[in-house]
Order: sequence, then structure tokens, then C-alpha cells
Amino acid sequence: LFTYAQAAQGSHSEEWKVKSPLTSDCRGVQLDAADNVYMLDGRAGVAKYNADGKLVWKFVLPVKSQEHVCRAFAVDEEGAVYVGVSEGYPMVDAKLWKYRVRDAGESVPNQEWEVALDGYVEQVKLRNGYLYAAMNNTSTGASRIDVYRLIDTAVPEIAWSRSQVPYPIN
Repeated sequence: LFTYAQAAQGSHSEEWKVKSPLTSDCRGVQLDAADNVYMLDGRAGVAKYNADGKLVWKFVLPVKSQEHVCRAFAVDEEGAVYVGVSEGYPMVDAKLWKYRVRDAGESVPNQEWEVALDGYVEQVKLRNGYLYAAMNNTSTGASRIDVYRLIDTAVPEIAWSRSQVPYPIN
């Protein structure tokens, strides 16, 4: 994650300062309504920075394999983080999680739920109380979208799911 801040505004030789809070790979970035920055760090880490670039918290997702990589995630209006496993072996252990800070005194988010999947999560979107997860199954070649209802429920309820089977190539 890189934040660029101008050192001398309006000067002839503009200098830019680069801040890189973490040293591992950044695999995605999201913002919330308060301009906090959330990033996927390395294979399965999540970090939150405030609008000034100060680290608020970071943690590692409970992936089942060191081979799992998380690239798909979203952040809701309340700062809850939704993250899915996007690659790695074994695929049958891929998960989708929701984490959030429940109380102001907590230093790290708590897991609210997890969903077992039969594919890798490529994208996660949130809209109007629903979570949309675009997935691929590398064993069958099928792709799928699962839509989960999040409103008034402690765990996500599947609203609908559609699969696409790959077309035969002749």
C-alpha cells in the first residue's frame, strides 16, 4: 500500500514522500465511508489504516493451507470486512469470512461467520443488504455466483445461486 503526500505544495521541484506501512504484497484495497483504508496483505492478511495512514489493526485469516491466497474482499458501511480464498490447494478448504470490530475497545476484528465453498472467490460485492460472490471451480471448470442475504440474520442465507458450465471447445 502506497500513500503519496506532497512535501512542498506549489514549489518548483515537487517532492513526493512515499509511505509503505507493510513490506509484503498488497493484493487489494478498499475504503470505508470514513476514508479508512483496508488492504489484503500477503497471502491471507488484512490490515486497516486510518485516513492519516496510521495502522489501526491487522490480522491473519484462518486459512487451512499455506497455499491459500485471498484476493477477493469488500468492506461495508460499518467497517465489516468480507474476504474469500481466491487460489491455492486444496480448493475444498476455500472459505468466505466476515470480520468486524464489535466494541470500541477491541484491537482486532472478530470473526462473525464463515461459509464453506466449493470454489475460489474471485470477487465480493455488497449492495442493499446482499453479498455477491463470484466463484470459479478449477476442478470442474464451472463458474458460479452466489448471492447471500445479510439483513436480519446472524449468518448469511443463500438468496440464490447460478452456475455456468464451460462451453465445449471443438
